[in-house]
Amino acid sequence: MYEGETELYGTHKTPSDITSDDPLVVNWTEWNQHLYLMVYNATDWGNAFSVCQEKLSNAHLVYIESEEENSFVHSMLTESDKDAWIGLSDADEEGTWKWGSVVADFFVWSEWSNEPDGGTRENCAVKLQSDEPWYDIECYHEFYFICERDFL
Repeated sequence: MYEGETELYGTHKTPSDITSDDPLVVNWTEWNQHLYLMVYNATDWGNAFSVCQEKLSNAHLVYIESEEENSFVHSMLTESDKDAWIGLSDADEEGTWKWGSVVADFFVWSEWSNEPDGGTRENCAVKLQSDEPWYDIECYHEFYFICERDFL
C-alpha cells in the first residue's frame, strides 16, 4: 500500500483541486532515471492527462517504452491493486498510437482479446493490475493513473 492511499481512497478530486503538495502527489517512486506516481483519484483519461501535465511539474501520463518499464509499472499496479490509465492514445488519428505527441513504437497489447479492438470509439489505453498487456477503452471511463517525469 502506498502512503496516502487510506485517507484518499474513494475521494474524487477534479484537476483544479489537486496541488503539488497534495497527499495524492508526494510519494514519487524512482526507477531508471524517472519518477513515477500512482494517483489514487479515479478520473477519465483527459483529466488524468491534465493533472499530470498541468499540476505535477513537468510530468505526463506514463509512457511505457520497454518490457522492463512495463514490468515496473505492472509491479506498481499489482502492489496498489488498482488499474490505471497510461499515456497512450490514438484519439488524434485512428490507429496511430502516440505517447503524447510522439508516435509509439513499443506495444504490449493483449493478444488473447485482439487489442487494440475498439476502432474509433476506444482511443485510450489502460493497464490492468491483473495482466501485463494493455487494453484500449473509451476515454470517458474512470481509472486511477500513473504520472511520470524525469528524475531531477
